[in-house]
Amino acid sequence: MKTVLKISLIVLGTAVLLILGLIGYMYLPIGVRFAALPTSHVTGDIYALNGGFVNAYLIDAGDEYIMIDSLASVSNLSTALAALSVAPSEVKYVLLTHSDGDHIGGLPLLSDAVIYMSPDEKVMIDGTKSKFFLLAPKKLDNFNFTPISDNETVTLGDKSIYAVSVPGHTPGSQSYLIDGKYLFVGDALNLNNNKAEEFFLKYTMDMPTLTKSISKLASLNGVEAIFTAHTGITTNTAGVFENYTAAPAK
Repeated sequence: MKTVLKISLIVLGTAVLLILGLIGYMYLPIGVRFAALPTSHVTGDIYALNGGFVNAYLIDAGDEYIMIDSLASVSNLSTALAALSVAPSEVKYVLLTHSDGDHIGGLPLLSDAVIYMSPDEKVMIDGTKSKFFLLAPKKLDNFNFTPISDNETVTLGDKSIYAVSVPGHTPGSQSYLIDGKYLFVGDALNLNNNKAEEFFLKYTMDMPTLTKSISKLASLNGVEAIFTAHTGITTNTAGVFENYTAAPAK
């Protein structure tokens, strides 16, 4: 009897350790490399906003500002905007690349802004899907957004915004091409020595689809700079996609 109990406790303890290890691997930045930019002017009308391990971006659109994502918290975003002497009320539009917490955490600070997002991301905010299998889908209450779909162009302030659907990291991940030359990719890809590579496997819901999405980005013409959420930017647009075959134009 004692032997059976001892074996049972060993098995149970091993299972608990394995589960805790898996949780730690999935939710802690183990095996990942972040290289977020400091809060600063980047180029032209574009500013980086630093949230520790993640960047959002601020775009001067004339008499108002556009933001790409919103960092992980109100505190992060408030600090970054204050460093640039920009009031939250001056941000009139937010273009969300997707709905992960480190990209939407600052939204409560931007109550005056119109929030744009791919309609395909709705499954991530209405409780239909969850990124991590150990967690039940989480419904985000009071999350209202204006849909912007693949290949759709809108004018915000004095900027032209072209939406590019890039599913894979999440079902509704979306990139944005500003004025035909500045490409904001969110978590659609990482930069490693100025080369594109897939975003971290453990945070990506559908890796084969993500690879196809990167090939889709490789087919865009006229891009002068690429802005990521976690690994900085590059102007090496001629060689950044050399490991990917550009998807044929539709």
